[in-house]
Amino acid sequence: MNRENSVDVWDGAKYSQFRSSLEYTCPSHGGWGMVRIAMLIPQSHQLFVCPSACGRHGALGAIQQGLKKRLSYLYLEESDVISGYDDTIYDAVDELLERLPQRPKVFIVFVSCIDDLIGTDGEAVIAELSLRYPDIQFRMGHMNPIQSDSDEPPLVTTWKTVYSLMERTADTVFPAVNMLGNYVPIDSKSELIRILKELGIELCHIGNMHTYDELKNMGNHALNLLIAPSVEKIAKELKREQGIEYLKLPTNYNLSEINENYRVLFHKLLELGLMEADISFTKIENILKESEKKAIFAIQKAKILIGEKKINIDYSAFNNPFSAARFFYDNGFSIAKVYAKEMDEEDADYIWLKNHTDIKIIPIKKHDIVNTWKEYEDSISIGLEAAYVSGSRHVVSVFQDEKMYGYHGVCLLMEQLMNCIKEDADLEDVINSAGLVV
Repeated sequence: MNRENSVDVWDGAKYSQFRSSLEYTCPSHGGWGMVRIAMLIPQSHQLFVCPSACGRHGALGAIQQGLKKRLSYLYLEESDVISGYDDTIYDAVDELLERLPQRPKVFIVFVSCIDDLIGTDGEAVIAELSLRYPDIQFRMGHMNPIQSDSDEPPLVTTWKTVYSLMERTADTVFPAVNMLGNYVPIDSKSELIRILKELGIELCHIGNMHTYDELKNMGNHALNLLIAPSVEKIAKELKREQGIEYLKLPTNYNLSEINENYRVLFHKLLELGLMEADISFTKIENILKESEKKAIFAIQKAKILIGEKKINIDYSAFNNPFSAARFFYDNGFSIAKVYAKEMDEEDADYIWLKNHTDIKIIPIKKHDIVNTWKEYEDSISIGLEAAYVSGSRHVVSVFQDEKMYGYHGVCLLMEQLMNCIKEDADLEDVINSAGLVV
């Protein structure tokens, strides 16, 4: 083929088609991977079954996060791909359990996306392992980014693996609320914890569970409180199969929405008999008023300190970046860009931002995103992907509303916002310290 013909191949419609299929991935991309989420299960061990190249990233991340001793790999060869590897998994588990210094209570077998081509019968594998080792709870995990656009992406299936270990065994439920969907417990100073304590209700999170039995016993709690959409499927299953009630109250920074969330929560607690209808709300109302006042003051203080400095946010920082952007906009902050993973045409905040503001909403994976490289260097970025693309000198390193909920969550967000402008960030150090993906 001569040079002229080779150029023609890439001209016009074909070239445009190829470009539209390209995606860009920031070096700062990442967060809590599937392996790390499953590591929240106490007294557990994981066996990752995959080709050797698939394991490098996760293995390095496990070392970085101090999880190396709880993660093992079974590397597949070409013959395994051709003939299947069910028996190989059994042999690997047998050998691994002999070698581990402490027998796990829970054992997760993770398979990678190559398994979709092979078709391992995961249920049969888990059933056989459970017969061999009845004292261990076995679960199957599936690392399959190909399913990211389906109704059961890896994040959803992993949460289902984790919370399937909850089990209702008591006749009478315990006055406790499980918070599901957040990777780490909310801050201990949250007004939600104070209010529930006042009502004699404990707020529980898997991150505070130290044994498998404690995780299992979460099934005896009265309510699952969902603060992220990724756990709704498992919450529905737990209600259908074990009778555990659930309530969706996603993390929100809008003060009126926070107030409404508490109203809905109290109604649910009354319905479940966890609150008395004639209870005195005086102390609870005082906690809410005090907390709202602190949030308003924190917003005003941050606005004065930051002034008109532009702010970029991305989807890695917030479960709903459009709602977060609207919160900042409504409170007078100068929002420049929202880097989103996907455009939800049905999201009310997305529609409002698009129709009523000049905020740029940008697909973070769009191939030509690098054309806007370092457009606002003297800016604040909330989220590491926004920080990398925009070249911001000031960075708020937060992942998926971490530790933040309610009025106190607003205070924490404003505090981080004010702290980040005290000095220029070394983005490489920030990314390394974040420990992105396991």
